[in-house]
Amino acid sequence: MLCLTDEAERRLPKDRPVHCPAFPRSLFSAVRHRAFMLLMLVWGLLSCVAWGVAQEPRLSWAEKMFSARQHNFGTVGRSQDVEYSIDITNLYKETVNISEVTSSCACISPSIENRTLQSKETTQLRLKLDTDRFSYQRSVTVKVRMNFQGGSERVVLIPISAFIDPNRPAIVAPQPATQEAPRPTLTWADKMFSSLKHDFGGVARGAEVRHSIEITNSNVETVTITDVQSSCLCVRPEVVKRSIASRETTTLELDLDTLAFYGKRDATITVTMTFDNSNFTEVRIPVKAYIRRDVVIQPSSVEFGMVTPKETATQKIQINYAGRESWTIREVRVPNPLISTELNLLRRTGGLVDYELVVKLNAGVTEESLQEQLVLVTDDANNTHIPLIVRGQVATEFQITPEVVKLGSMQVGVETKVSFAVKGRKPFLIEKVESDSNRECFKVNLPPAERPIHVVNMTVTPPDQPGPFEEGFTLTIAGRSAPLTFRAVGTIEAPAGTPAPVEKPETSPAVEGTPAPTDAPPADTEKPAGEVPATESKPDEPATEAPAVDAPAAEPPPALEKVPAEPAGPAVE
Repeated sequence: MLCLTDEAERRLPKDRPVHCPAFPRSLFSAVRHRAFMLLMLVWGLLSCVAWGVAQEPRLSWAEKMFSARQHNFGTVGRSQDVEYSIDITNLYKETVNISEVTSSCACISPSIENRTLQSKETTQLRLKLDTDRFSYQRSVTVKVRMNFQGGSERVVLIPISAFIDPNRPAIVAPQPATQEAPRPTLTWADKMFSSLKHDFGGVARGAEVRHSIEITNSNVETVTITDVQSSCLCVRPEVVKRSIASRETTTLELDLDTLAFYGKRDATITVTMTFDNSNFTEVRIPVKAYIRRDVVIQPSSVEFGMVTPKETATQKIQINYAGRESWTIREVRVPNPLISTELNLLRRTGGLVDYELVVKLNAGVTEESLQEQLVLVTDDANNTHIPLIVRGQVATEFQITPEVVKLGSMQVGVETKVSFAVKGRKPFLIEKVESDSNRECFKVNLPPAERPIHVVNMTVTPPDQPGPFEEGFTLTIAGRSAPLTFRAVGTIEAPAGTPAPVEKPETSPAVEGTPAPTDAPPADTEKPAGEVPATESKPDEPATEAPAVDAPAAEPPPALEKVPAEPAGPAVE
């Protein structure tokens, strides 16, 4: 349509509109037209952005926990050790349980160390590629099934690809020289320990776990343990006896705290020792443990308490698991035939599995103290063994208190009166008390009636043998074939005015195999009357002096070598 001039437009009727898109009639119309075009352009851009965002896959709460959701090993050689790890971090407040980890092909072996993740905790998904049995192109999907307490379950699929070239040699790390590395030299203190490291393995949360390491002094000198420390509070070390004489043995007890700590734990136990109070040597014992949070045992151990050999006792243990619903205890290993167990499944639902373990102690226990360790074998991929301690005290039918009767210091011929008690579980009668040496210096007054507790008075008349005094006794109870035994120890002092016996001076302890010294008179000692001289002179010849005879053992014993500082230690027997 043509555009009319102003004069022509005035001549047209007023009700007839005139349109001219090329030339707007006013400035307002032009601004409105450009604003509309700009708005349409913005709307188009926003639509494109929204469409692009919609094309991106939405991640579930489980997928957001993985540091990588796919992996390509690339090209690897045959028989090459290939492994890859993916971090899994719990970004939420709830506890997340990993109930299942599987692979669509046996060429990939997935494993997860910790399957229960608290808030902000991280574990690793390890993917190991089997390049020995498989080759060429491999495409695998690893499935990880996860859930959180009170929430839904999600499955994360991780595609894995690799090309195993059978003609490509494996990349082998450079090997060290053929010469073997020198073994670390053990100090004299290291040789005293039965073990220089320990791994508790996987243990349940709340369980009582303990390990003992024997320390035996095979040296001549007395060894003193001055200090025992741990680098982590999760392991509490304790030494039963700190002063160890020659050939004595003590125990280093390691207690693992499974209540205040969890997860992987590494500690170093440092034991400081000396034999001369000047040279100190440290022994370091690395200790490892993995305290599981998905398994809880209540109570922490099986405690039978005080039992008699003829009685039976029963205790129950609750085992609670939080994780995959198919978790199973396959067996319970019992090292003692007098202990029997029964495992009952109480619940299996929603990722929670509860067991009840019934432990029974049968009659016939002969030892005074009972301490064993049961082992729960599970179907976990890692940490399949869970230890459980069993303890008890066996009460004997009869008991003598004290087992060693102290006689103290006694005078020759002066009577000394002592007493001891015999306790039974029911009334009994003492038939007789006999000494092992049959020396007639003991008198015992036996109670005539049956009682559950007897107080026996004994009178001792010391013989004329000054010095240490010790005697063993046997006590026979009516109706009981096996007698009871006890000892009495003391010291007999010489009467006033009696010269004390001359004691030989003590020498320092010698190394085993050293000849003992013998006493011999010196060469210039006067001969007693009537003794035949070694050489007699003839009447016509001048008397000749007898040749001096060397004393066979007049020399003092070879002195022990002073022990220098490290690396030398005390003399070894």
